[in-house]
Amino acid sequence: MKLFDFMGKRDFDAGAIDKAYNPETKVALLGRQNRILKANLERSFMISRALWEIVRFQCGLTDEDILRKVSEIDLRDGVLDGKNEGTPTICPGCGRRVSTRNPACPYCGGVIDESIFNVD
Repeated sequence: MKLFDFMGKRDFDAGAIDKAYNPETKVALLGRQNRILKANLERSFMISRALWEIVRFQCGLTDEDILRKVSEIDLRDGVLDGKNEGTPTICPGCGRRVSTRNPACPYCGGVIDESIFNVD
């Protein structure tokens, strides 16, 4: 079992749901997709928990330290709401406002964010 097997893996075809004409087929596909997403979320939580326990032990940090950091990251968008939504950024290529969720500008194709933490 590889640690990050689920990352980037397409266990389902999202387009298949739209192509399914039969409502029962759509329900079955959505149910399968939901189970896969839930399993991936649970695995991500377990990996995050393991990483935190290693860091806490090796660096002498406390749960308060991570809670403080989580709040700091949450407030980067100006709202303490449990979401990590960045404010729009300016594309260096064309100067238009672009969502930070886009790795590239939809107008000119310029690179917006090369962060490994960019979420689709």
